[in-house]
This record gives sequence, structure tokens and C-alpha cells, in this order.
Amino acid sequence: MPASNDNVDGHTPTFWIRVDAVVELILKNQNYLHSKRTESLVEMVKKQLKVEDRMAKEYIKHAKKAVKIVSSENLSRARQKAILDREALLIEVKDDPKMKLEIMKDRDDLQGLYVSKIKESSEVTVKNIDMSQFTEYGLEKLKRGEKLEDVLLDPKSLKQNADTNTNSSRS
Repeated sequence: MPASNDNVDGHTPTFWIRVDAVVELILKNQNYLHSKRTESLVEMVKKQLKVEDRMAKEYIKHAKKAVKIVSSENLSRARQKAILDREALLIEVKDDPKMKLEIMKDRDDLQGLYVSKIKESSEVTVKNIDMSQFTEYGLEKLKRGEKLEDVLLDPKSLKQNADTNTNSSRS
């Protein structure tokens, strides 16, 4: 049994070597990060490391956590580098106020100062409506911006179709 000072976070060096092997598998095929591929990854880890299902899942859990940490650190470094690049550009374009403003906006966006605006629209576009079927009253209601559904439900908004009335009276 290894000495307690050999354990890292309660795990042996062998455990972490195996986690590193799983990290390599994940990095070779990043689709393994998706939950849909977890079962195939479990089978592969069981086969390669000759371990049971429970241990394979434990290695995978720690490997995915390690990949996410490294990815977020790389993203953070990349963001910092991009911000520094924008700062350097600001110095270079000191005589062009429009370009300077664009670079400042881009830099501020990278820093997360602008909140993404999501425009919600409940507007529905309806095609192929025969406008000749509406009365003046119905057209006025549509012009005022009332909902199409409400206008269609109002009997005063639609002209009575003479063909329909004629056909129904012949029956």
C-alpha cells in the first residue's frame, strides 16, 4: 500500500496516470465529451486499462473535469491575448477616431462589458391571405395593428362570400 504522501487528492499516482490516459483519448476525439458517447468511451477505457465499469467511469469523470479546466484556462489566456492585441491596435491608430472607436468596442465586448441583446418577437408572418375577403372594417382593424386571429374571429371583419351563401341555400 502506498504511503499517504504519495496520494494526490486522495488518489494514487497510478490513478492519475490512468486519468491522463483517458484525457489523451478524449483529446484525440473530442466527441467523447458529449454524453451520447460516454458509453462507448467507458467500454474503450475498460478494454484499454483492464478495469471494471465503476473505475472506468471514475477515470472518465476526472478526465472530463481536467479537460474542462485546461480548456477554460486556454480560453482565458486567449481572451487576455486578444485584449492586449486590441490595446496595441489602439496605439497604432491614434489618428483615426472611427477606427479607434471600433477597436474600443471590440475590446470592451471581449471584456464582457456589453450584454448580448436578444430581440424577442412574437410576430407571425402569414402568407396567402386573400385581402379581398376583408370588409373595410376588418382592413381598418388590421391597419391599427390588431392581431390577425382576432380580426378573423370578428364576423364584421369578413365579407360574406356570395358563393358560399348560394351553395348553402341550394342544398
